[in-house]
Amino acid sequence: MIDLFSELPGIDRGIIRVPQFSFVKENLVQNIDRVVDYYHKQPLNVRNEHILVRLITSLNVSFRRDFENYLDVTSDNAMHVARVMGFTSSTFFGRVFTKGYFYGDGVPEILIMDDSIPADLTEDSDWRTLQAVRVLRHPFTDFSLDLPDGTYNGSNEGGLAVIVINAPLLMAMYRGWERDEHYNAQGVPVRTVHQFVRMFVLTNMIYSHVDIALFNRINALYRGEPVAPFRTVHPISVFDQHSRMDDVLEDYLNLVRRRHETFDQLLLHMPVLCNNTMLEAMILPKVLQLRQVKWALILARLPLIRFLVKLNRDTNNPLNTAPINRIRYAVREIKNDRTIEGLISRDIHAEYKRGIAEDIVPGTAYWEP
Repeated sequence: MIDLFSELPGIDRGIIRVPQFSFVKENLVQNIDRVVDYYHKQPLNVRNEHILVRLITSLNVSFRRDFENYLDVTSDNAMHVARVMGFTSSTFFGRVFTKGYFYGDGVPEILIMDDSIPADLTEDSDWRTLQAVRVLRHPFTDFSLDLPDGTYNGSNEGGLAVIVINAPLLMAMYRGWERDEHYNAQGVPVRTVHQFVRMFVLTNMIYSHVDIALFNRINALYRGEPVAPFRTVHPISVFDQHSRMDDVLEDYLNLVRRRHETFDQLLLHMPVLCNNTMLEAMILPKVLQLRQVKWALILARLPLIRFLVKLNRDTNNPLNTAPINRIRYAVREIKNDRTIEGLISRDIHAEYKRGIAEDIVPGTAYWEP
C-alpha cells in the first residue's frame, strides 16, 4: 500500500491544468512567505516540555565534531532516543500522543523518527530554510496559515496528525543556529533553544502543512463535505483566498471526473502550493518500512488512498487495477496482523475501519467478526 508513495515516476503523460490556479497560488505563496518571514524574526518561545526541545537536549551532539561526523553521530543516536521518548521508528512501534505537541487538544499525533541523512545536506546548506519536521497528515482544510505551535486556531476541525522528524536535519539546523544566532558580539547567549524551535523549526512546518491542507480541501469538496472558512490568526496581513481556491478546485475536480489517470499521474497534476507536485508532497520518509513503522505510514496516507480508490471507482477507471489489488492485499495483511488495533484508540481505529469499508473494500462485511 505505502509503496505507492515511495518514489517519483519517471514519465509525465499529459497535463491537467486549471488556468486560474496560477493566480490563486501566487497570492497564497505570498501569504506564506510573509508569515514565514515574520515569525523567523520574532523571538517567541515554546513550552519547556515541548517534544522538540527534549529531543534536541537528548541528542546532545558536540559542535566540536566536523559536520559529517556530527550528522553520523546524530543518526546513530536517533533510534535510541526515539524509543525512550515514545516515537515510532523502523525499530520501535511507538505510540499515539493523545495531547498533541504540534496541533494541541483534539488532534492526537503519531510522531515518526527518521534517522536518514539527506544526500544534499552540507555544512553550507541554508539552515534557515530546512524542513526538519514534516507533516504527513492533519485534519485541517483552511489556508489561515496558523502554525503548529501547540494550539492550532486556523479552524475547529479535528482528527489524527502524523508528523515525521528527521533528526540529522533538525540537528543541522540547530548547529547553524548556534553558530549564527545564539550569541551576540560579546559571546553572550541571547537566544534559547525554545526560541530556535518556535522561530525556525515550527515555522518551517507551514510548507508541508499547507500542501496537506490543500489535499484535504480537494478531498472534502469531492465528497461534498464542509470546508473551513478563513480566520485571522496573525498580527500581519494575510489575505483570504478560500473562495477563489474553491472555484479552482471545483474546476479541477470536474476535469479529473472526465479523465482516466494512473494514480501517480493524477498526483502529478493535482494542485499544490509548496512542492513541485502533490506526488512530491506525498512522498513518504526514507525509513525502513518494517512492521514497527508501517502502521503509522498507512494511517498517514489513508485519506489519500481513500480518495484515489473512490475516484477510480466513480470514474470506472481501468488503469489502476494493479495498485488497487496491492492496496487490498495490504489491508488483508493488516487485518491478520492486528498491529494497528493494539496501538491506536478506539476512535481512530473506527475511522480506519470506516475508510476501508466505505472506499477501499466497499460493499463487504470485511471488518465484521
